[in-house]
Amino acid sequence: MTRSALGGLFLLGAVCTPAVAAAQTGLRLDDHLVLEYHLDNGDKDPHDDHYGTGIERLTLSGNAENLNTFAQVDAEAFYDPHDARHVNTARLARIGMDYTLGDVTVTAGDFHRQLGRGIILSLRKVDELGVDTTLQGGRVAWAPEGHEVDVFAGRTNVSGFDTPTEFAVPQTHDVIAGGAYTARMFDTVHFGTYAYTERLRLAQDPSAGFDHTSASGAFFELPDVADVLAVYGEADWQGRKRGEDRSQGKAGYLTLDLNAAGFSVLLEGLYIDDIMVRGTSPGAPAPLDYANPPTLERLDQEVDTTTDTEGGRARVSYGFLDGDLAPYVSVLVRKNEPKGPAPVDVIHTYGGFDWAYGGGASRLGASGGYRRFTQKGEVFKDIKHVEADWLQNLPGGHALHVSGNEEFRMLEGKDYMRGTTIIGVERQRLGGVSVEVGDDTQNPHVRNYFFAGIITWKAAEWAELRATGGSERGGLKCVGGVCRDFPAFTGGKLEATFRHDLM
Repeated sequence: MTRSALGGLFLLGAVCTPAVAAAQTGLRLDDHLVLEYHLDNGDKDPHDDHYGTGIERLTLSGNAENLNTFAQVDAEAFYDPHDARHVNTARLARIGMDYTLGDVTVTAGDFHRQLGRGIILSLRKVDELGVDTTLQGGRVAWAPEGHEVDVFAGRTNVSGFDTPTEFAVPQTHDVIAGGAYTARMFDTVHFGTYAYTERLRLAQDPSAGFDHTSASGAFFELPDVADVLAVYGEADWQGRKRGEDRSQGKAGYLTLDLNAAGFSVLLEGLYIDDIMVRGTSPGAPAPLDYANPPTLERLDQEVDTTTDTEGGRARVSYGFLDGDLAPYVSVLVRKNEPKGPAPVDVIHTYGGFDWAYGGGASRLGASGGYRRFTQKGEVFKDIKHVEADWLQNLPGGHALHVSGNEEFRMLEGKDYMRGTTIIGVERQRLGGVSVEVGDDTQNPHVRNYFFAGIITWKAAEWAELRATGGSERGGLKCVGGVCRDFPAFTGGKLEATFRHDLM
């Protein structure tokens, strides 16, 4: 074990000691372990075949009346790796605390931070993609009645492990400092402003001085107007320096959410003109973005650009059967790179329904839609997609669960399919057995069809196990506008999650 890991284990306990010293305390240990062996996944790349991986995520958190502390140790070990970027390591990945005294809260260590809706700054965690960027430093927040003020500063701390490739990721340690103010009037009107500045650790051109970004914004919010309407709007400005180049960007976002007479209507408008918040990422498998703007899209849809775009979306649903049946339709119109030499027009229309029945014990959701990408008057890409999720309650605490999605794609005149379907039987409070079938026919020279078996077991209130064997489809996976390309997996995998309340 490395010296940093030994220090991490020491701090893992020491950071929670103040919480344990108080009269009313809690101490919790969370452990997530992944063991996997990769066979030939059929992608013609020998570097991701025939090796083993062990991944450990150990978190200890403590809390007292006014104090919360946590620390996380991460470790990865490889058996017979074929790429030098598969590195055996153990490290103290996260450590932090916050203390509240009256209206003041002081935070030290690692914390996540977002300004507005994330257009100019969003340091957050996306478990499904293995993305986790924190600010390692300090924050002071003061929240008297009707107001909230905070200032923060630190250096960025990214996850040292890239989940899709399983490569080690070098630290960035870009410096960020900023603050925000929010006023709340009569619980019906909120408005505020925020700003920050960023200095990159590595300059694009050292002879031109350091590279930096500064941004500010303002927002207003009507969270509840007559119990039927919510409104949110923000405007942002940004200035960037990269080497000798300087640029300015601006953005605006507006959303209205109306719920009345059984109808639910969501309207969104987005305008982003040359806003980019990208950190230092030498040797990283993917660019490092410190912002995550709204996408106007479904949560799982790929987004081609978030730096230059404009468009709007409308979504309408209506509740039948006391709200148990809710059909909906959504229409999006968007233009990417509108000021560029070849803008891309995007239209996405989809509809579906959600239905809960059997007293809420069973549910069925289904949807389908069409996305079209046009450039210079020619359709170069389109996607027809269908999705379904069906949970049918069965006698004896059992349930049948079927979920799947299929996309029928065209890219530059070439048609192909991509999708995944999972069929399984679940036992309440025990686990389940599932079969996963996937397909991706874009490249006929690699594996196109995938089959896997999955067993989940809730061994105890504090222990859950998941075993997977076979082959699983890779490809682009997106969550809320954050997208990563995963390789296909063939082999065996065991995941174990343990949760212990120590005090």
